Amino acid sequence: MIDKLQIATSYLTKRNIEGKDETEDLDSASLAEVIWLFPVVGFGIGGLSAILLFALSWIGIPAAVSATISIGFVTWLTCAKHEKELGFLTDKLSSRDLTDNNLELEKNDRLRSYGVLCLAIITVTRIATVASIAHVDVGAAAAALIAANCWSRSMFASIMRWLPAIDQKENAISGIMPSEGETWKSLALGGLLSALLLLTPAGGGLIIILAAGGMASFVVGWLSLRKIEGCTEEVLGGTQQVAETATLVISSAVIMGNLA
Repeated sequence: MIDKLQIATSYLTKRNIEGKDETEDLDSASLAEVIWLFPVVGFGIGGLSAILLFALSWIGIPAAVSATISIGFVTWLTCAKHEKELGFLTDKLSSRDLTDNNLELEKNDRLRSYGVLCLAIITVTRIATVASIAHVDVGAAAAALIAANCWSRSMFASIMRWLPAIDQKENAISGIMPSEGETWKSLALGGLLSALLLLTPAGGGLIIILAAGGMASFVVGWLSLRKIEGCTEEVLGGTQQVAETATLVISSAVIMGNLA
Protein backbone atom coordinates (compact mmCIF):
# COMPACT_ATOMS: atom_id res chain seq x y z
CA MET A 1 0.00 0.00 0.00
CA ILE A 2 2.80 2.42 0.90
CA ASP A 3 4.55 1.68 -2.39
CA LYS A 4 1.36 2.39 -4.33
CA LEU A 5 0.83 5.64 -2.47
CA GLN A 6 4.41 6.65 -3.27
CA ILE A 7 3.85 5.94 -6.95
CA ALA A 8 0.62 7.96 -7.00
CA THR A 9 2.31 10.84 -5.19
CA SER A 10 5.29 10.78 -7.54
CA TYR A 11 3.05 10.87 -10.62
CA LEU A 12 0.81 13.68 -9.38
CA THR A 13 3.59 15.89 -8.04
CA LYS A 14 6.52 14.96 -10.32
CA ARG A 15 8.62 14.70 -7.19
CA ASN A 16 11.00 11.81 -6.62
CA ILE A 17 10.03 9.43 -3.84
CA GLU A 18 12.90 7.63 -2.11
CA GLY A 19 15.19 8.18 -5.08
CA LYS A 20 12.84 6.67 -7.64
CA ASP A 21 11.98 8.70 -10.68
CA GLU A 22 8.54 8.88 -12.24
CA THR A 23 9.33 6.52 -15.11
CA GLU A 24 10.65 3.82 -12.79
CA ASP A 25 7.52 4.08 -10.66
CA LEU A 26 5.27 3.67 -13.69
CA ASP A 27 7.28 0.64 -14.82
CA SER A 28 7.20 -1.01 -11.39
CA ALA A 29 3.40 -0.85 -11.02
CA SER A 30 0.71 0.12 -13.47
CA LEU A 31 -0.76 3.55 -13.00
CA ALA A 32 -4.15 1.92 -13.35
CA GLU A 33 -3.55 0.02 -10.10
CA VAL A 34 -2.82 3.10 -8.02
CA ILE A 35 -5.23 5.57 -9.58
CA TRP A 36 -7.81 4.98 -6.87
CA LEU A 37 -5.34 6.54 -4.41
CA PHE A 38 -5.25 9.85 -6.30
CA PRO A 39 -7.95 11.38 -4.02
CA VAL A 40 -5.78 10.52 -1.01
CA VAL A 41 -2.82 12.32 -2.56
CA GLY A 42 -5.10 15.25 -3.31
CA PHE A 43 -6.24 15.23 0.30
CA GLY A 44 -2.62 15.44 1.43
CA ILE A 45 -1.78 18.26 -1.00
CA GLY A 46 -4.84 20.23 0.04
CA GLY A 47 -4.21 19.44 3.70
CA LEU A 48 -0.71 20.89 3.68
CA SER A 49 -2.00 24.00 1.92
CA ALA A 50 -4.82 24.30 4.47
CA ILE A 51 -2.34 24.14 7.34
CA LEU A 52 -0.40 26.99 5.75
CA LEU A 53 -3.64 28.95 5.32
CA PHE A 54 -4.46 28.48 9.01
CA ALA A 55 -0.95 29.50 10.09
CA LEU A 56 -0.94 32.66 7.99
CA SER A 57 -4.40 33.66 9.19
CA TRP A 58 -3.43 32.98 12.81
CA ILE A 59 -0.52 35.42 12.69
CA GLY A 60 -2.74 38.10 11.19
CA ILE A 61 -2.01 37.92 7.46
CA PRO A 62 -5.02 39.23 5.46
CA ALA A 63 -7.26 36.62 3.84
CA ALA A 64 -6.39 37.62 0.28
CA VAL A 65 -2.65 37.34 0.92
CA SER A 66 -3.05 34.06 2.83
CA ALA A 67 -5.10 32.58 -0.02
CA THR A 68 -2.54 33.67 -2.60
CA ILE A 69 0.34 32.09 -0.71
CA SER A 70 -1.65 28.90 -0.06
CA ILE A 71 -2.56 28.44 -3.73
CA GLY A 72 1.02 29.24 -4.66
CA PHE A 73 2.18 26.58 -2.22
CA VAL A 74 -0.01 23.97 -3.95
CA THR A 75 1.53 24.96 -7.28
CA TRP A 76 5.02 24.62 -5.85
CA LEU A 77 4.19 21.33 -4.14
CA THR A 78 3.01 19.78 -7.41
CA CYS A 79 5.76 21.41 -9.51
CA ALA A 80 2.97 23.16 -11.47
CA LYS A 81 2.35 19.83 -13.23
CA HIS A 82 -1.37 20.26 -13.81
CA GLU A 83 -1.11 23.98 -14.50
CA LYS A 84 1.34 23.33 -17.31
CA GLU A 85 -0.84 20.55 -18.68
CA LEU A 86 -3.90 22.82 -18.64
CA GLY A 87 -1.99 25.47 -20.54
CA PHE A 88 -0.96 23.04 -23.29
CA LEU A 89 -4.48 21.58 -23.45
CA THR A 90 -5.99 25.04 -23.85
CA ASP A 91 -3.57 25.76 -26.69
CA LYS A 92 -4.54 22.49 -28.36
CA LEU A 93 -8.27 23.05 -28.00
CA SER A 94 -7.97 26.59 -29.32
CA SER A 95 -5.91 25.56 -32.35
CA ARG A 96 -7.52 25.30 -35.77
CA ASP A 97 -4.60 23.30 -37.13
CA LEU A 98 -5.27 20.00 -35.36
CA THR A 99 -6.41 17.27 -37.75
CA ASP A 100 -6.51 13.49 -37.72
CA ASN A 101 -2.93 13.48 -38.97
CA ASN A 102 -1.74 16.21 -36.62
CA LEU A 103 -3.11 15.49 -33.16
CA GLU A 104 -0.52 17.40 -31.21
CA LEU A 105 1.15 20.76 -31.35
CA GLU A 106 4.90 20.99 -31.12
CA LYS A 107 5.69 20.09 -27.55
CA ASN A 108 7.96 22.62 -25.91
CA ASP A 109 8.15 24.77 -22.81
CA ARG A 110 6.36 27.69 -24.39
CA LEU A 111 2.68 28.36 -23.85
CA ARG A 112 0.77 30.40 -26.37
CA SER A 113 -1.58 33.25 -25.55
CA TYR A 114 -4.65 31.11 -24.91
CA GLY A 115 -2.79 28.87 -22.52
CA VAL A 116 -1.31 31.77 -20.58
CA LEU A 117 -4.64 33.58 -20.32
CA CYS A 118 -6.45 30.44 -19.21
CA LEU A 119 -3.87 29.78 -16.49
CA ALA A 120 -4.12 33.39 -15.30
CA ILE A 121 -7.91 33.25 -15.08
CA ILE A 122 -7.93 29.86 -13.35
CA THR A 123 -5.29 30.89 -10.81
CA VAL A 124 -6.92 34.21 -9.97
CA THR A 125 -10.30 32.49 -9.60
CA ARG A 126 -8.89 29.89 -7.21
CA ILE A 127 -7.25 32.58 -5.10
CA ALA A 128 -10.37 34.77 -5.08
CA THR A 129 -12.68 31.96 -4.00
CA VAL A 130 -10.44 30.78 -1.16
CA ALA A 131 -9.93 34.38 -0.03
CA SER A 132 -13.66 35.12 -0.07
CA ILE A 133 -14.41 32.13 2.15
CA ALA A 134 -11.41 32.72 4.43
CA HIS A 135 -12.54 36.30 5.00
CA VAL A 136 -15.65 34.88 6.68
CA ASP A 137 -14.47 31.50 8.00
CA VAL A 138 -10.91 30.21 7.71
CA GLY A 139 -11.96 26.70 8.71
CA ALA A 140 -14.51 26.54 5.91
CA ALA A 141 -11.92 27.86 3.44
CA ALA A 142 -9.49 25.15 4.51
CA ALA A 143 -12.18 22.48 4.13
CA ALA A 144 -13.08 23.72 0.64
CA LEU A 145 -9.41 23.83 -0.37
CA ILE A 146 -8.79 20.24 0.71
CA ALA A 147 -12.04 18.96 -0.80
CA ALA A 148 -11.35 20.65 -4.14
CA ASN A 149 -7.90 19.09 -4.40
CA CYS A 150 -9.27 15.70 -3.37
CA TRP A 151 -12.42 15.62 -5.52
CA SER A 152 -10.74 16.95 -8.67
CA ARG A 153 -8.14 14.17 -8.61
CA SER A 154 -10.75 11.45 -8.19
CA MET A 155 -11.93 12.23 -11.76
CA PHE A 156 -8.80 10.87 -13.43
CA ALA A 157 -9.95 7.26 -13.56
CA SER A 158 -13.30 8.19 -15.11
CA ILE A 159 -11.67 10.31 -17.81
CA MET A 160 -9.18 7.54 -18.62
CA ARG A 161 -11.97 4.98 -18.96
CA TRP A 162 -14.20 7.27 -21.01
CA LEU A 163 -11.66 8.62 -23.46
CA PRO A 164 -9.37 6.44 -25.58
CA ALA A 165 -5.71 7.06 -24.80
CA ILE A 166 -3.89 8.63 -27.73
CA ASP A 167 -0.93 6.49 -28.72
CA GLN A 168 1.96 8.93 -28.52
CA LYS A 169 5.51 8.41 -27.37
CA GLU A 170 5.29 11.33 -24.94
CA ASN A 171 1.93 10.21 -23.55
CA ALA A 172 2.68 8.32 -20.32
CA ILE A 173 -0.91 7.08 -20.04
CA SER A 174 -0.95 5.35 -23.44
CA GLY A 175 -2.41 1.87 -23.09
CA ILE A 176 -3.41 2.36 -19.45
CA MET A 177 -7.05 1.54 -18.69
CA PRO A 178 -8.29 1.59 -15.08
CA SER A 179 -10.71 -1.19 -14.25
CA GLU A 180 -14.33 -0.40 -13.51
CA GLY A 181 -13.71 -1.30 -9.88
CA GLU A 182 -10.75 1.06 -9.58
CA THR A 183 -12.79 3.82 -11.22
CA TRP A 184 -15.69 3.52 -8.82
CA LYS A 185 -13.31 3.16 -5.89
CA SER A 186 -11.61 6.43 -6.84
CA LEU A 187 -14.91 8.31 -7.18
CA ALA A 188 -16.31 6.84 -3.97
CA LEU A 189 -13.20 7.65 -1.97
CA GLY A 190 -12.96 11.19 -3.35
CA GLY A 191 -16.66 11.81 -2.81
CA LEU A 192 -16.60 10.46 0.74
CA LEU A 193 -13.58 12.49 1.82
CA SER A 194 -14.96 15.64 0.21
CA ALA A 195 -18.39 15.13 1.78
CA LEU A 196 -16.90 14.70 5.25
CA LEU A 197 -14.99 17.95 4.82
CA LEU A 198 -17.86 20.00 3.40
CA LEU A 199 -20.78 18.60 5.38
CA THR A 200 -20.48 21.13 8.21
CA PRO A 201 -19.76 24.34 6.26
CA ALA A 202 -21.92 23.50 3.22
CA GLY A 203 -24.65 21.25 4.58
CA GLY A 204 -26.92 19.87 1.86
CA GLY A 205 -25.21 22.16 -0.61
CA LEU A 206 -22.30 19.74 -0.83
CA ILE A 207 -24.28 17.80 -3.45
CA ILE A 208 -24.28 20.88 -5.69
CA ILE A 209 -20.56 21.37 -5.05
CA LEU A 210 -19.63 17.81 -5.98
CA ALA A 211 -21.92 17.93 -9.01
CA ALA A 212 -20.22 21.12 -10.20
CA GLY A 213 -16.79 19.49 -10.02
CA GLY A 214 -18.06 16.44 -11.86
CA MET A 215 -19.74 18.51 -14.56
CA ALA A 216 -16.59 20.57 -15.09
CA SER A 217 -14.64 17.33 -15.55
CA PHE A 218 -17.22 16.09 -18.06
CA VAL A 219 -17.04 19.31 -20.10
CA VAL A 220 -13.24 19.12 -20.40
CA GLY A 221 -13.47 15.48 -21.40
CA TRP A 222 -16.18 16.17 -23.98
CA LEU A 223 -14.21 19.02 -25.55
CA SER A 224 -11.10 16.86 -25.66
CA LEU A 225 -13.00 14.02 -27.29
CA ARG A 226 -14.34 16.32 -29.99
CA LYS A 227 -11.11 18.19 -30.64
CA ILE A 228 -8.25 15.75 -30.14
CA GLU A 229 -10.27 12.52 -30.07
CA GLY A 230 -8.70 11.03 -26.99
CA CYS A 231 -6.93 11.35 -23.67
CA THR A 232 -3.45 12.63 -22.96
CA GLU A 233 -1.74 13.82 -19.80
CA GLU A 234 -2.74 17.34 -20.79
CA VAL A 235 -6.39 16.29 -20.70
CA LEU A 236 -5.97 14.84 -17.21
CA GLY A 237 -4.18 17.93 -15.92
CA GLY A 238 -6.72 20.24 -17.52
CA THR A 239 -9.55 18.22 -16.01
CA GLN A 240 -8.01 18.50 -12.55
CA GLN A 241 -7.53 22.25 -12.75
CA VAL A 242 -10.99 23.02 -14.10
CA ALA A 243 -12.72 20.62 -11.69
CA GLU A 244 -10.81 22.06 -8.72
CA THR A 245 -11.73 25.60 -9.73
CA ALA A 246 -15.40 24.74 -10.25
CA THR A 247 -15.52 23.03 -6.87
CA LEU A 248 -14.02 26.07 -5.17
CA VAL A 249 -16.31 28.52 -6.98
CA ILE A 250 -19.51 26.70 -6.05
CA SER A 251 -18.19 26.05 -2.54
CA SER A 252 -17.76 29.80 -2.03
CA ALA A 253 -21.30 30.45 -3.24
CA VAL A 254 -22.82 27.74 -1.06
CA ILE A 255 -20.81 28.43 2.09
CA MET A 256 -21.47 32.17 1.90
CA GLY A 257 -25.19 31.56 1.49
CA ASN A 258 -25.52 32.82 -2.06
CA LEU A 259 -26.50 29.41 -3.44
CA ALA A 260 -28.80 27.09 -1.54
